[in-house]
Amino acid sequence: MARPGSAGARPAGDPTEITIGAVAEAALRVLRDGGPSALSFRRVAALLGTSHMTVHRLSRNLDGLLDLCAEHLAATLPEIDPGLPWAKATEQRFAALYDVMSANSSLVALQQGRPWLGDVMMRRFSEPALASSLAAGLTLEEMIRTHRTLYTFTVGCALTYETYDVRCGRVALAALDPEQTPVLVAHRHRIAVDHLPRDDFLRGIRALIDSSASRATARGHS
Repeated sequence: MARPGSAGARPAGDPTEITIGAVAEAALRVLRDGGPSALSFRRVAALLGTSHMTVHRLSRNLDGLLDLCAEHLAATLPEIDPGLPWAKATEQRFAALYDVMSANSSLVALQQGRPWLGDVMMRRFSEPALASSLAAGLTLEEMIRTHRTLYTFTVGCALTYETYDVRCGRVALAALDPEQTPVLVAHRHRIAVDHLPRDDFLRGIRALIDSSASRATARGHS
């Protein structure tokens, strides 16, 4: 029964008011607060004040819900200045993707490496990235291989962002037998050190980009 004075008003969480964007935001909040194991249609529905069937209807299944989240995040990726040199533009593009993915590593973990293939991702990221590579002088084969390599590296770094613990590394190294692993034991104090994951990512992505750029430069492109 409607409350007095509420005739004609929709109750909070009315399915007609729940948008795909709201579902994605709620799912991402569940993931950030509770990690990969916390995500469920019921938890997302509870945040939205609606039924789990409404969330299921909008997302179809778990993979569909994860795809909604990925597309929601893809819409936040910046547009890269097309006038930048290819290496700089590519670094900025993939660094932005790394920042988004590492901030939402629980989503990336649940997707188990499945690429983001939604329309928004294709328009805002993949299409300009590939077009930029061709314009820089990469061949079609090099463009595809480079894009796949950079994307895979970015996903891997984003996944380890929340899981790497230098203390665990130190404990593992301290337990090693110096006769079986002499190099690891000899240099363990240099191996297990505090570091900034984003700096590691940038060093790696720059090395991969430079490798591709050198091939294009050798053919007379910059």
